[in-house]
Amino acid sequence: MTTLRVVLVGALAMFVGALWLAGCAHHPTVTVASVDQVRITVHPWKKSPSDVRLVGKAPDAEHYRFVGRVAGRAPSSDFVEGAKDAEAALKQQAADLGADLVKIDRLKPSRRVVLVGGRAYKAIAN
Repeated sequence: MTTLRVVLVGALAMFVGALWLAGCAHHPTVTVASVDQVRITVHPWKKSPSDVRLVGKAPDAEHYRFVGRVAGRAPSSDFVEGAKDAEAALKQQAADLGADLVKIDRLKPSRRVVLVGGRAYKAIAN
């Protein structure tokens, strides 16, 4: 019986030792090198001012819908420079509305300000 007792106590000691060592085992730390990433956000619904066309006639109602009135103002003593700046402001407003073209209704130069106004239209998807 003493031999059996020694074997059982030894087995119990080995079991407790194995549990104790298993609880203290260290897992290797995995370090992932961080790579600088670039986030690209695409806004397909936003138009660029360069995408907006200026026209003199109202477009066909079957192909375009009215989205709003737009106006560009530019302070300038030079008419040509003022007209370019006012056109850029007008196109920016139209692009913000999502318009594809602007029918020019008004071009008014004065001594200090050039005003360009019109109606913005968006193409109807078929």
